[in-house]
Amino acid sequence: MKMVKAKGFIVIFITIMLLCGGSAFVVAQEPEQSESAIEQEEFVEESNLDVHQPNSPLDELADYFDQYFLEQMRVNNIPGLAFAFVYEGNTITRGYGFADVENAVVMDPLTTLFPMEDISKVLTATAVLQLADTHAVDLHQDINDYLTQIEIPDRYPQPLTLAHILTYTSGFADDGIGKYARTPKQVQPLVEYLEENMPEQILPPGAASTYGDYGYGLAGLVIETVGRLSFTEYMQKHILAPLQMERSNFTWDAVDRDQLAVGYVLDGGVLTTGPEAYPHNLPASSLVSTVGDMAHYLMMQLNGGKFNNQQVISPASLDLMQNTQFQLHPQMPGWTMGFYAYQYQGKRVLLHGSDCESGYSTVLFILPEANLGMVVAINRYLPGFGTRVVNDFLHWLYPVAKAANVVPHSSAVERSKWFVGNYALDYPLGNGLTYLRRLFTQIHVTIDEDGVYHIDFPPETGLPSDYVEIEPLLLRAVDEETYVAFIMDDYGKVTHLYAGGPYSYGKLSYHKSMEITLIAATAYAGIFLLQCLVWLVRKVRANRMRVRIWDRFHLNMATLLSLVNLVFLSGIVYMCFHAQELLYGISPFLIGLSLLPIVSAVLTVIMLILGPSIDKRRWSFALRLYYGGLQIIFITFILYLWNWNLISL
Repeated sequence: MKMVKAKGFIVIFITIMLLCGGSAFVVAQEPEQSESAIEQEEFVEESNLDVHQPNSPLDELADYFDQYFLEQMRVNNIPGLAFAFVYEGNTITRGYGFADVENAVVMDPLTTLFPMEDISKVLTATAVLQLADTHAVDLHQDINDYLTQIEIPDRYPQPLTLAHILTYTSGFADDGIGKYARTPKQVQPLVEYLEENMPEQILPPGAASTYGDYGYGLAGLVIETVGRLSFTEYMQKHILAPLQMERSNFTWDAVDRDQLAVGYVLDGGVLTTGPEAYPHNLPASSLVSTVGDMAHYLMMQLNGGKFNNQQVISPASLDLMQNTQFQLHPQMPGWTMGFYAYQYQGKRVLLHGSDCESGYSTVLFILPEANLGMVVAINRYLPGFGTRVVNDFLHWLYPVAKAANVVPHSSAVERSKWFVGNYALDYPLGNGLTYLRRLFTQIHVTIDEDGVYHIDFPPETGLPSDYVEIEPLLLRAVDEETYVAFIMDDYGKVTHLYAGGPYSYGKLSYHKSMEITLIAATAYAGIFLLQCLVWLVRKVRANRMRVRIWDRFHLNMATLLSLVNLVFLSGIVYMCFHAQELLYGISPFLIGLSLLPIVSAVLTVIMLILGPSIDKRRWSFALRLYYGGLQIIFITFILYLWNWNLISL
């Protein structure tokens, strides 16, 4: 990725480049990850070093990041890492390891390209605010007033606005299915993609945080309509060019593939090249950039909206990007227009990150009070890496004694009946596969006899596990200033546990817990397999004795139903372990799989219609009981699939 230096520092840059060298180090493998070590090389580039003295705060920051990231690479088997930070107007960039391990291409923070994925939204938000500065758009006006090729249904009294979209409160329930193409040529035009993939709007605009990509796609359409340019052309002319982000693009057609870092994923304990993935939703996910270029964006954010004496966005718009515009509770994290935001020891923390399953993880964060901003990119898919980077840095920069413990209220255990249970990341109810994914995002909320709640958040969230209710519906971590909140509907029923940002967990019915669902699925599979074995035994016996035609009908129909249901359950299990395929859409395999529950339902109805007309008096009581029980099981299985929205994918 390209990084254009300020003209006044060109000579300094060339001099430093001639003096700087590379050093080699070895990244030790974790035993469970790989048997062989990956050799790493370090590329170092610093700018503006003449403006500070040895042992200055800038040096301390550089030393901290050097040591920290080298250790993170060693512990997590990261092939390559690049970072840039801006502090009080000075920029330092670093690159370590390899952009391409197989070809020994070293990581260069100024030229190595990374898919920035979700960080694209921050720049798209900047473009929308830029239009608002010129009064070309009103952030609080119905977005349909700006859309000419697509219309958002008026499901709720309050209209959807750009303000809702930029604060991630659109109410859309994105499922992420089909968000990528396998090749750049397969990327759909933006309006076509948005028309074909409009998600359900499950909440009124502005009611709660519903993080997703779709709303930012609509923002991109507004940019096209109002800016009278294609989205990529507008971003190039009005955002990337003024910021001198010359190696950055929102379209893969202009990307220098030779400079792109190779993405890696962990497969069977070994790092392998990740799959190619090209986002359809350009405004939400398509930015490709270097950490050096992204440092220019950070400089603008820390300089009143200016870069190189050019005002990119107004101070008023910058205020909207750097101060919380939505939060469910004053103690909770929230959203600015573009950034996830929270307070740490009274200081603002603004960040946005991304974990791309094609082999990349990135994070960008800003500490306005410290006049510091940073972007980090690695070419390995490592969920939670960005959160860990920010948390560790904050603890180092602002060390603080352990927070005072809080004491549970005397009625905590009694009140817990409303809150204890299973929760899962929200997904829309309209798609069975997406709905089923809730099984694998579940967390459990329990309470001990002392009134302390225990919540098993996934490690990548970086959230503590022990909480105390300090006021109705608001919980604080036992030993730190971290908060989560329960959300009730108008009928007094707890519907969600909100932990900030994208972490909104819907409460599940008991029968939809992972444990109960897996037990039920295993029991059904066992019964269907048993029927197939019974068919084999009776098939052998049928060769030695006459079996009436209606007896064969029952035997064969029950076996056919069992086989259909077994194949469907096996297909679902397969997809759970190959969920990555859903990133590219519904495959022919899934289309065929989706027809099996319908086939099962039709066969079950046929059996029910014809079954009562068959003379069963010659059957033994045990045989009648067996086949009667099977019919009930087939019916309940259809209801089971219907309950999981799997009758029609």
